Amino acid sequence: MSKPFKDLSIAPDVNSDPRLLSMVDASTRMLASVMGDSAGRVSVRWSRWGVGDLELAIEDDSGKVTTILTEQDVQRELRLHRKLFGIWGNLLQTKLDFLMRDFNSAEVASSAI
Repeated sequence: MSKPFKDLSIAPDVNSDPRLLSMVDASTRMLASVMGDSAGRVSVRWSRWGVGDLELAIEDDSGKVTTILTEQDVQRELRLHRKLFGIWGNLLQTKLDFLMRDFNSAEVASSAI
């Protein structure tokens, strides 16, 4: 599996489970496609959630967001695509909030001068 991300980590209990690892492989390839060129700025972490699901965490310098993926999510391409776009959108919103806080802080500081 290629690693277009800043960092890609897979929990040992996921790595040792062929079914979960297959789910991670399919989902990671699609996630890289969803993120495009921005993937290189994002860290991705996969871990087991419950009995047979996965937790996906993505993080950049502005924050971290997570989602749970079930086997049914991964088996249905459109459903997986929607979930991955959703988590990517959540991280982008976190980034926007982060940038707006910085912008508003700078604006307040400059108006006080």
